[in-house]
Amino acid sequence: MPIEFKISSNKLFLLANQLLKDYKNDVDSLTLSFGNDGDISLCRGKVPYNDFIEFEHHPITELLFKREITKKIKVNTLVEKNRLRGEYIAKFSDGTPAISIKGNRIFFNFNILEAIYNELMENSVQKDVTYKKILMTKIYWAFPKVFRRQVRKAYRKRKTHLRPPPMFFIGTTANILIYLLEKMIEELTGKTRVYRPTCIISHDVDLNYCQTKGVDILFDIEKKNHVSSTWFFTPHHKDFPLNCKRVKYLFNNGFEIGVHGYTHDGLLDKISPDKRKKRLKFALKELSACKIETFGFRSPWMLRTNDLWQLIDNIGYIYDSSYPDKDTLSLTGLPGVNFNRPFHPIINVQNCWRQLNLIEFPVSYPQDVQILEDYNLEDSEAFAYWKTKIDFIKDFHGFFIWHTHPIQINSRLKLFQKTIDYLKREKFFFSSFKDESLALLKTKKEETT
Repeated sequence: MPIEFKISSNKLFLLANQLLKDYKNDVDSLTLSFGNDGDISLCRGKVPYNDFIEFEHHPITELLFKREITKKIKVNTLVEKNRLRGEYIAKFSDGTPAISIKGNRIFFNFNILEAIYNELMENSVQKDVTYKKILMTKIYWAFPKVFRRQVRKAYRKRKTHLRPPPMFFIGTTANILIYLLEKMIEELTGKTRVYRPTCIISHDVDLNYCQTKGVDILFDIEKKNHVSSTWFFTPHHKDFPLNCKRVKYLFNNGFEIGVHGYTHDGLLDKISPDKRKKRLKFALKELSACKIETFGFRSPWMLRTNDLWQLIDNIGYIYDSSYPDKDTLSLTGLPGVNFNRPFHPIINVQNCWRQLNLIEFPVSYPQDVQILEDYNLEDSEAFAYWKTKIDFIKDFHGFFIWHTHPIQINSRLKLFQKTIDYLKREKFFFSSFKDESLALLKTKKEETT
């Protein structure tokens, strides 16, 4: 029995082909059928429809009922006429069936691929930046470093009374929808996808301390634990010069080096595309001048633009890790990708949909700055946040991209060690962006030959 998807555009064909690649050898009858623009007439209105989907208890949804936050998700998609059959396992907020099951088939009453695409490629990209934001950012960086530090302290002091629950940092939508797609195929084939829990540790170097004493402390701990990490450096930071000796020291001892922007002035999303391109090129060139290999990029302050993926792909970066799964910093006002697996961005170039070679590794929030400084959590509380995210990622077959800064994590080394111990206990494999990227690119190349 073939598995059919109603695909209304080439972008969704590329997405389905990418998401379901692990099942290709097992599902010979997989078919991806194209619709046409007339499909829009089957939708509630001519624009994507925002709604909540609430799940019913069923063997396929048992994992969703493990947590309160996964019982109900928000979708932005095209909703079709009621064509469902059998027993429904999810409904829209108005009571209309959303997902149903008959025999070993799952039926969707909405365009599930469109919903996933909106999460990964549409909602998380900055579309416009106001002049007010540009002016405020420039004023902030015009002040001396001591003043900027006092501003940050005052801001964090105001936030320390906040205690959002750990579930606040979980991005559900794309994770759950892809999980349901995989469940559908597994129900049809009787075969389960092989999954290896994976952790990639990363450190952003945005203070001079981070590339001096910060390196020494974390180097020793990670070597002792037989794990490696990726260090993202800013070649042209306003407050300190790049220390090439420290960069090379890390690289020669098996640590990966990534680019953390050209400078850390918060303007990457507020300058022209030409200036942005120059910064990205100069950053790669200057960091490579330390005589090391560098393959990836992480945007300062996690700033994103609608041309960022294409720019860094064209320049020659292999991977990016600038998009959080659930953006809770409020610096961009963007929601995050609600996903915890690496993927190839799909973009529109001159009215043609194209899948980039670049690989996006969504960052697993919360990062240490939020829980250790903004919320000033005790070690036990902070561990509960990371444990909650780790458990969720393992259940939904994701990657734990651990985002830290030496200045923060070195003040909580017991917490750092406890989290490493927990990851090991949960059988996580410690990898690197480079190794995972090259493995994915090798698989992609084999598929096209």
